[in-house]
Amino acid sequence: MTRKKLIALFIALPPAASLVSLLIHPSILTSIFIFLVPQALILSYLNRSLITKSILFALTSIPVLLIIDFISHSLGQWIVPSTSFPIKLLGNVPIEDSIWVFILTYITIMFYEYFLDKHKTKKPYGKKFFTLAGFFTLAPIIYYLLGSLFPELYQIKYFYLTWGTVGIFIPTALFLSKFPKVTFKFVCTGLYFFWLALNYELTALFLGWWYFPKGSEFIGWVSISGLNFPLEEFIFWLVLCAMGTLSWFEYFDDDCK
Repeated sequence: MTRKKLIALFIALPPAASLVSLLIHPSILTSIFIFLVPQALILSYLNRSLITKSILFALTSIPVLLIIDFISHSLGQWIVPSTSFPIKLLGNVPIEDSIWVFILTYITIMFYEYFLDKHKTKKPYGKKFFTLAGFFTLAPIIYYLLGSLFPELYQIKYFYLTWGTVGIFIPTALFLSKFPKVTFKFVCTGLYFFWLALNYELTALFLGWWYFPKGSEFIGWVSISGLNFPLEEFIFWLVLCAMGTLSWFEYFDDDCK
């Protein structure tokens, strides 16, 4: 398959996933396989030399996602009403969330490396990667334990805005200001994952996979075809999530080129 046909295929996959979902009304667990796994399988076949590197980096996203989701669910900012598993992690986080963030991070790195990054490092990890992995693992654990003793630590005003600014916007802005040559590659990757996230978001809201209570603290709302979600969701997931992921990846696990 030529590169143009492959890009066309990737562009077609998100709306195709939406169409399939609207026809069969799958669970949120099945939706992950419909929206994300096809890209993961294709990119794994095309980019086999970077599977290990991408998996290791994607694993670091799970502890961070767990504490973010735990606080989000505790505050009632983001609700996933059902799960396919008999338990929830930390008492209120669906296991599907961890699967979702792992595969999404994995395909973000693989897409970027295959289509846009020509300066591939061969090592699956470097010294800085262990710093990142340690921080992303220990910081959420420590925060969770402290919050268990002092519950007021979980009561963060405008939590989505706070973590999105600290974890996504600031790292992206700092990285691109220091390494502006990668901006084009970041934006191209961001555009694809904006398209993927937009299709996923609207389908999820329509089918009730998740929702955002209106009474929670958000800076604004976006409405598309009668489906409403917070402005923070638009900014930090749809627009900046992929570029934020790449900022952490390039600085701690790649060559910043």
